[in-house]
Amino acid sequence: MGLGVAVTDDVGFGSFAHSDHGKRHEILFRHLVDGSGLTSEMATRCEWDDELVSQSGIFVAEVPFLSVGGGIGSFATIDFLRISGVPASSLEVVGPFSNPYGMLKRLLDNSQIPSHERIRSGSSDRVDNIWGWPGYSLEEAYREKQLGPLWHSISEPILSEYHTPRASQVYNAVDREGERIGWASMYTPGRVPFIRKRKEGGYFVVIVPHDETYLHNMQIRKVQYIHLSVGFSGIHRPPDSLKYETETLNNGIGHDVGMKRVVNVYEPHEHVYENLVRNSGSVLLRGSASSAMQVIQRLAQEHRQSESKFELFHLIRDHSNHNPQPLLWRIPRKNNYSYQAFTFAKGSFGGQIQQKYRKIGDDKLRAELLSSVASTAIPHRRLWEQQIAQGKRDGWYHPIFGDGEGFEVSDNGKVMSTICNAGGDSRVVETDFLIDATGVEANLNEHEILSDLVNCTGAKINPLGQLAVKENFEVEGTASPTLARSNFNGKVYATGIATLGNTHTIAMYSFWGLQYSAWKLAQDLAESGFCHKMTSFRSTIGWLRRIGNREP
Repeated sequence: MGLGVAVTDDVGFGSFAHSDHGKRHEILFRHLVDGSGLTSEMATRCEWDDELVSQSGIFVAEVPFLSVGGGIGSFATIDFLRISGVPASSLEVVGPFSNPYGMLKRLLDNSQIPSHERIRSGSSDRVDNIWGWPGYSLEEAYREKQLGPLWHSISEPILSEYHTPRASQVYNAVDREGERIGWASMYTPGRVPFIRKRKEGGYFVVIVPHDETYLHNMQIRKVQYIHLSVGFSGIHRPPDSLKYETETLNNGIGHDVGMKRVVNVYEPHEHVYENLVRNSGSVLLRGSASSAMQVIQRLAQEHRQSESKFELFHLIRDHSNHNPQPLLWRIPRKNNYSYQAFTFAKGSFGGQIQQKYRKIGDDKLRAELLSSVASTAIPHRRLWEQQIAQGKRDGWYHPIFGDGEGFEVSDNGKVMSTICNAGGDSRVVETDFLIDATGVEANLNEHEILSDLVNCTGAKINPLGQLAVKENFEVEGTASPTLARSNFNGKVYATGIATLGNTHTIAMYSFWGLQYSAWKLAQDLAESGFCHKMTSFRSTIGWLRRIGNREP
């Protein structure tokens, strides 16, 4: 299912998020050509051959399968392939974090979901366990010697809330499975700015470090199969936030987080809470998804534990509990919030909604259905309802209904936010801080490797502006070369948010979605002879080996 933040999988954000992509792309290639060994001819060609690469003098190694991203999406795919019999020596993963949950943990920590808090995922949706059993609830009950987690799973959602795992439980489980499958031996730190088709078949993958040493430490991999799971392109920043970021950077404030008055929920902003507790004051919160609720939870705890008298103004766009969606797909609304246990409706994971989605032939209708089952909603948690009700009674929580029309930061450091309500009337709210919790971006054009994949490798785009993939999650238009030209037929696969809007699967950016796509991908590779088919017998043996913590 989904997690407790708007981003749920993959490694994280593209390097060119919220920038002039064409200009940055030109600068990247100029830097690479200037000092890395990449020749001008290589920079201008979309297909390389072995002789051209050899003449560059850049270190080249060969690996059959390479996953780009290094996050949860890469982990789900690599785990499935290892269980399907692929040796670790035939797999490589490139990403910025040595552990698969590195970016996920950073985003969760910043959005006030520390390790002891629960994330928005079902008990059986285990990215570290393709079988889903034993689930998180049984594991927690056994570890803590309590029956409460089991009761949650048995009685959900009628008599109790859905059981969801703590973030630390997910991290520890991924660590254990990663050690079992040899993740460390397959991991290469770095990033992939672009890939190129190989004239002899397959691809060349360019790997550079994340720091400036890439000018002298570029590497190239000769690969037959590429897997992309590179996450969201960046944090969503409204125009007023972009303007503020530019001004603070120009004034030298952007590098001093403690001086920022306007912050994003997915970036470090601990100074906001510390300042409110120490000096009281006020804060405006924009957004009404789970990340915003976590901020309210943190502020409610600070208000209860301290004697400070700060105030929270919560800007909520829609003040109506009316829901125009068809009754069958309707997301419940109450107290100005939409409620849904997970990022996607349960029927999106193979039920009636998924069946309806696959049958729709019209792109517009498909997009409407996708929007209706994956709209901004929060899980129903009694704690949140109690904290908001208590905040209203105590006078520190103030909901404001309307749209943000922009803000300015005055000379005395106050944030002056203009808010327009449904009737067209405007008001200015003065606060000490503004926290933006309006989500993340999934703009393909803002992601360096994905945009280059479209521009130079021939990747097709689906009606929602993401990568068009087949049912086996092969990116359409990227095969290299055709079977008629070579027996070394290369394929590029993609999973996660970059495939949202495809014609066959809804719930892509979720633990379940990543495992489903890994299964379909592995099925296709099994037909090519790269791995074993996941039969009932192999699945049973694989599960027993996992229970015994033995290498696949």
